[in-house]
Amino acid sequence: FSQEVHIKKMHFLFPVLKGFSKVIMDKIRSGGIQYKTTKPDLPDNLKKLPLDAMSDLVYSDDSIIVAEDNIRKYYSLGGCIIIELEGK
Repeated sequence: FSQEVHIKKMHFLFPVLKGFSKVIMDKIRSGGIQYKTTKPDLPDNLKKLPLDAMSDLVYSDDSIIVAEDNIRKYYSLGGCIIIELEGK
């Protein structure tokens, strides 16, 4: 992308914790979301690294990001980052 970029989705999935109850684990296994309410914080720390890393690879510079939707952090059976972008 060399013009406007819209982040349509950015999900940070963290591996489940060993101390999670059976109720929480069943919720996650069935597709429910257990949000992560502890550090690292979403606005400053989590988004910065992947957005900076995509500069010059996916888009010319992260300054062309004009909108963000659907940004979340939660627990999952496996850890990963899911990113969907739209732009020109």
